[in-house]
Amino acid sequence: MPPPPKKAPTKGAKQILVENEATISFYRNMAGASGLFYNSVMFGIYHDEVRSWLMPPKKAPTKGAKQILVENEATISFYRNMAGASGLFYNSVMFGIYHDEVRSWLMFMNVFVLAIYLGCYQLMRYISRPTYSELGLLIDPGLDLNMEGGMGEHIKDIVILTAIAHITAVMSNYFWLLLFLIPARAFWLIWKNLLAPWLFQEAPEDTEQDEKKRKKIERRMRRHQ
Repeated sequence: MPPPPKKAPTKGAKQILVENEATISFYRNMAGASGLFYNSVMFGIYHDEVRSWLMPPKKAPTKGAKQILVENEATISFYRNMAGASGLFYNSVMFGIYHDEVRSWLMFMNVFVLAIYLGCYQLMRYISRPTYSELGLLIDPGLDLNMEGGMGEHIKDIVILTAIAHITAVMSNYFWLLLFLIPARAFWLIWKNLLAPWLFQEAPEDTEQDEKKRKKIERRMRRHQ
């Protein structure tokens, strides 16, 4: 004869309250992570496609050298402040509120992210460095950091994605995984611009001149037979 079913243990009010808070927090983080992952991928990796869906292509107006110089300075300042604010927020929260939970690998990730910020800042400075004549006249404003599809845009994408991962890592350490989108984006660009065109390029079609040469060679071979 099978044993009678056991009665489920009764939960106390405090236990129910704690489990409810944990459940709400878990599914809130799940929803936030899903939305953040989708938007990071779509606007980080496939932002060119998203832009083409939302806006019709327009011819970019020609910029003057002085305008490029001013906009480059504003762009560098904006992303420098974004990186600084993200780093300040993370370190203030982690070392101010959750200092008991800080581990050595978290400190490594923090330093690694700060190195990414610094590297992007120095790279933007280097490629947008202006050139002046001996009389102090502007000769070359440097690379336009706001040029669509240019190197400056890719560097800015790295800063944005790194800042998102840095800030959201306060809620969950799983958000550090967003940094893997940086090499994924790099691989996508290499595949799209270098590997795919080289691997799937069509064989060149014979031109009329090539066809004449081929027929001439065939006639010569028939004579020698």
